[in-house]
Amino acid sequence: MPRSSCRRPLGRELAERGYDGKERILLLPTHPRWHSQRRLYGERKREASWEDGIASSLPDFKNGSQAWGNNNQGQIVGTVGSANGQTQTGALWQNGTLTVLDLLPGDVGGIAFGINSEGQVVGGNWDSDFNWSHAFIWQNRVMTDLNTLFPSDSNLFATFAAKINDRGQIRGMAIVRSGPDKGDVHAFLATPVNESIGRSVADDSPTRPRSNLPASASKRLLQFLRSGVACH
Repeated sequence: MPRSSCRRPLGRELAERGYDGKERILLLPTHPRWHSQRRLYGERKREASWEDGIASSLPDFKNGSQAWGNNNQGQIVGTVGSANGQTQTGALWQNGTLTVLDLLPGDVGGIAFGINSEGQVVGGNWDSDFNWSHAFIWQNRVMTDLNTLFPSDSNLFATFAAKINDRGQIRGMAIVRSGPDKGDVHAFLATPVNESIGRSVADDSPTRPRSNLPASASKRLLQFLRSGVACH
């Protein structure tokens, strides 16, 4: 991971060098006041970006936020606590402006985790039992369940999308829908094709299939992403 020679505030950081050669760092500062104020979705933290030697706070609703990715256009994605403090959703920051990403029907929370240079955003939502429920792609200001883009003969139900590259390829995790591995969680790589898929996975499986993972496993991952433990 690229490092900057400039002194930075104490905290977690994510760094990415864009195609223009400039290093952009997302600063995830730790502060005693934020750590002492517990919220339903973890410790209250606020994010900042660092570019050209200048740190700028990312706007939120005063209920915490986390940044998880950025692109070479200066766009930043992550998650933000809702205005009422009851949940959190995917978020996109650009030029100091926050855009809240809608949740898919039936989901109660979400995280945006990856973005490419075209501004396509991917991530995941969870249900009221805190299980990962749907992987999503957000593009042209429209939120889409990734399973509506998988043909019905796919045996995977996507629950979380981690990254998307400039070819539109998406990687993430999914639940096997049938066969001897039914219920297992596998990694996937999805490559877009210019053709009609007809019936989709979402048509055949309108709700999340049961997973073989212990109930605590996906919750630990969810807690890991929400709490800001990564990249210390």
